[in-house]
Amino acid sequence: MEEEQRPSSSGLPPIDTPATGVSSVNVESLSLTVVKDEQEPTKHKRRHSTRRQSHKGPIQLPDVNLDPTLIRSFDQSQNIYYYNTITEVSTWLAPCCFCQKPADRWCLDCQRSYCDHDYVKKHDKYNMKDHKWQFKEALPPVKLQPGEEYCIACKSKAAFKMCLNCCDPYCLACFGLVHHVGALKAHKAMPINRYKMGWMTIRNHADRIDTFVNGTTGETMEDKPIELLSEWEKTTLENIKSHKEAVLGYLETLEKLRAELVVVRKERDRAVVETTKTISELRAKAEAKTRMEEAASAKEKSMKG
Repeated sequence: MEEEQRPSSSGLPPIDTPATGVSSVNVESLSLTVVKDEQEPTKHKRRHSTRRQSHKGPIQLPDVNLDPTLIRSFDQSQNIYYYNTITEVSTWLAPCCFCQKPADRWCLDCQRSYCDHDYVKKHDKYNMKDHKWQFKEALPPVKLQPGEEYCIACKSKAAFKMCLNCCDPYCLACFGLVHHVGALKAHKAMPINRYKMGWMTIRNHADRIDTFVNGTTGETMEDKPIELLSEWEKTTLENIKSHKEAVLGYLETLEKLRAELVVVRKERDRAVVETTKTISELRAKAEAKTRMEEAASAKEKSMKG
């Protein structure tokens, strides 16, 4: 009974195996094998060239398909986290977008989570070394409209409130989170659009010192700006300035007189010294003359006697 010939796993025609143990291949199978071997390098070359070309373009990130057992949620600080309903374990990041293993990094530019291995591998391979990452997932920053600025806390949402004590812009969620404990509860705020209209007065009841902030220019000063002065205050300020200028003029004149007085005193002292010296010389000459006259008269008297 002849054995049934089975097709080879390679899809080629069957090979007859005689009892002699020497393999003999028919001509058709040999020709097919040669054709396959000749075409194999071409396939490899095409595959390698395609791979090299794909490296030049941007990376094609896989779609985000979360496991149904994962629930994406926010905590009280508006941080994103994932809760596994089966293991009841919470993590900051979803599984790696490539290997589905626990993620270690969140790329702020790709907006995807990676494990350390895939992050280094993909970012080095596709020339994305300048991407920034962090350990928690972050929402992409909203596009600001003209005149808007980002919240100082989350840096992803447009600021809506300005804290009049911190002088920092916040979105509504972050303002409530930052100012819900301690002395921060007493901080006052106003809409940032109104704050930026001009000068605002920030009253510190503890130190009783008013601070004036210009929401448009960001300038801060302790003296009341001219734009906020009343007519009486402006008149008083002008009078103070004129009196100040007059006082400065008087002080300048007094300084000049003081310098002239110093010069006059030096000249006086010099004149006194010279006069005293002259008087001393004249007195010495007079005394010498007197002694000479006394000696001469005494000599005459002795000669007469």
